[in-house]
Amino acid sequence: TITSELIEKRCKRMVVVISDEYLDSDACDFQTKFALSLCPGARSKRLIPVKYRSMKKPFPSILRFLTVCDYP
Repeated sequence: TITSELIEKRCKRMVVVISDEYLDSDACDFQTKFALSLCPGARSKRLIPVKYRSMKKPFPSILRFLTVCDYP
């Protein structure tokens, strides 16, 4: 897809804003999993998750091994 090509070829880093709306989005889920697949073990720190507000849903377990930035 175009999205995966952009992530793979043009993005050195990807900031993911985690919110309840993010967790409901299939497109966001795909983009995050694709970015993670490009940096197994998070060695390159390509994905930067930012937690936005308090959330009703649980934090995604797929991001549990990354350092999360809490925004306000």
